[in-house]
Amino acid sequence: MSCVHYQQSNPSKERSYFDSQYSNRYNLPPQYTPRSDNYRNGYCTTGWRELEFQGNHEGFKETPTSGRAEPSYGDTRLQAGRTVPTYKQETTKHGDATVMEKIQTKMKFLEDSNIVMQTRNQNLITENKALTAQLKEERNEIKRLEKRLTLLREELDFERSKIEEMKKEAEDGKKQMSMGRNTETSTTNIIHKADRGVQVWAVCMGCQRKLESCEKQPPTVTITKSELEVLEKDMQTLRDTIIAREEAWDKAMEREHNYRQQLTRLTTETITARHLSETRNEELKVATNTLLEKESELKSLQKDNLYLNKLIAKLYNYQR
Repeated sequence: MSCVHYQQSNPSKERSYFDSQYSNRYNLPPQYTPRSDNYRNGYCTTGWRELEFQGNHEGFKETPTSGRAEPSYGDTRLQAGRTVPTYKQETTKHGDATVMEKIQTKMKFLEDSNIVMQTRNQNLITENKALTAQLKEERNEIKRLEKRLTLLREELDFERSKIEEMKKEAEDGKKQMSMGRNTETSTTNIIHKADRGVQVWAVCMGCQRKLESCEKQPPTVTITKSELEVLEKDMQTLRDTIIAREEAWDKAMEREHNYRQQLTRLTTETITARHLSETRNEELKVATNTLLEKESELKSLQKDNLYLNKLIAKLYNYQR
């Protein structure tokens, strides 16, 4: 008697056999669902046979039968017992595939975000370097202007000292001229005294008074009109140059202040971008770990599936 006749003749014994031996061991519920039509007609050593031709040898034609020289008709209970693990496997595979797709999409999004943040960080770093170089150039320009300003001040002091020396020379020349006019003498006015060996020059009282009055007056400088105009022009140019340098200095200081503010802002943005990049990398690592866990779970499910297929094959061989 074939396995199909045995199942039809005593279904309660078959049910108790399946329930006691395999359901409790693999936690399979005692319910039966119709399996696919492609696997209704028996099991061979290579797997479930389909309704079409599956012969491996030439000249050998195999017809789907469920027993030895018996018509092919299926039993829903036997079919349900064979297809429960396959249905669960397909459902598990579908859920794992959906989760894997979601994880891959999220990883792709995180990778793109990380690339965008890295490019933005690189652009900020290059901009920061450019601003630093520009600030260095501005500082060099400020130093050069400071040196030029010191040189101009030294020239101005030199011109002032030169003017003072010219004033002193003019005062001395005027004094000498006044003294020469007031003290005009000749050799005929010298009093010869025989009892003295030294001749003494004496000044009259009128000349002495004039000299004292000249000393009490404020000093005067004699200068020509052309020299005065030249000095005025030089002073005007120096004053204009100093004013222009001071304005340029103020502008350079303001520009440096703006550059410092921009550098601080870029520094803060760089720090925030670095923190974001670190968080993205951590999230990517977590997603990678979850993906690896899911892969390990998938492998374990595949092993369980293979083991269940082997058990089904043994069960079928035992029933035959």
